[in-house]
Amino acid sequence: MFAETTDRRAATAIFRIDDWLVEPQLNRVSNGEISVHLEPKTMDVLLCLVDNQGQVVSRQDLVDTVWSTEFISDSSLTHAVADLRRALEDDARAPRIIETIPKRGYRLMAQTRGTTAQQGTDRQPGGHSQPCLLYTSPSPRDLIAHRVC
Repeated sequence: MFAETTDRRAATAIFRIDDWLVEPQLNRVSNGEISVHLEPKTMDVLLCLVDNQGQVVSRQDLVDTVWSTEFISDSSLTHAVADLRRALEDDARAPRIIETIPKRGYRLMAQTRGTTAQQGTDRQPGGHSQPCLLYTSPSPRDLIAHRVC
C-alpha cells in the first residue's frame, strides 16, 4: 500500500510533467497563462502515476492507493483520469501524457523533471549515465528523494 495520500501531497515538491508545472500542495497544474485547480483525489491519482512513471498502474492499485478507506464506484477513477486529461490538455485517443492500457490500467508517458536541481537533464528511459535531477516525492512505501535521470 502506498503512503497516505494527503501526506504525499504535502511532502511532494513542485515538479514538471511535459510543459506543465505541478504544485501538489496547491492541487494545481499550470502552463503559462493557464492554471487549473484539481480535486485532491485527482492530484493523488496523478502523483501515483508519477511515482510509477513509465509503468502500468492497475486500476485496482490506483483505487487502493487513492481511495484506500472509501468505498467508491469504478467511475470515480475514470472521472479522475478524465479530469487529469482535460486539465493537462491530453487526448485519450492520441495520448501524450496519460495512456490507457485496456484491461490493465494507466501509464504516465510524459517526462517528469524537478524544478530545482544542481544539474539537469530530462528523464530518459534507461538513461542511467546522464546527470540527474533530485526532488523529494513519495515512493510507494515511504518518502524518499527521487533521482530523475
